[in-house]
Amino acid sequence: MTRTAKIWLVIVLVALVLLMCCVVTLAVGIFLAGVFNVDDIVGVAQGPGSPRVTLTNYERVQMGMTYDEVAAVFGGPGVRTAQIEVAGEWLEFYSWKDIGDGHATIVFKNGRVSEKNQNGLR
Repeated sequence: MTRTAKIWLVIVLVALVLLMCCVVTLAVGIFLAGVFNVDDIVGVAQGPGSPRVTLTNYERVQMGMTYDEVAAVFGGPGVRTAQIEVAGEWLEFYSWKDIGDGHATIVFKNGRVSEKNQNGLR
């Protein structure tokens, strides 16, 4: 095999490895973006809850809102349960607990609501 052929072989192999890394990163992003319940991936806030964490207020949370806007809707700060970087984008998972057993989990992608989930809110 000539020197030029070896160089091209290395270039092709490196390109294939990079392509596989992109595919794996994309698969992880899809997994975290909603294939499974968010609460199965991250924790949930513990301790006393807020009377403003209700199903009505949860429904007021819209895609694209900032953390401060969501905290204002729920009447206070949430608990950050996870923060990860996927394909150059930051995902932050926050949980707000109600006064019972319910909670809301909000996912922020690069600082904006990208997904939301609730369990047991009334």
